[in-house]
Amino acid sequence: IEIQKGSKNVRGWVDIISLIKEIIFHLLVLICIVIMLTILGIIILSMVIWDCLIFIVNKVGELLWLKK
Repeated sequence: IEIQKGSKNVRGWVDIISLIKEIIFHLLVLICIVIMLTILGIIILSMVIWDCLIFIVNKVGELLWLKK
């Protein structure tokens, strides 16, 4: 950004640039948190589903064994 010689609005440009940097930083942090929480949620959900599947397979196996 070129600023004219003798311009008194230099501090305003610095404030705007730092504000933009801060907004970008906060957006990146927010995106990283959302991604990590999504991965964590998928892991927890898959663990619950896996536990339910093991229970179902055990029950079906017992029923099949009783039928024989």
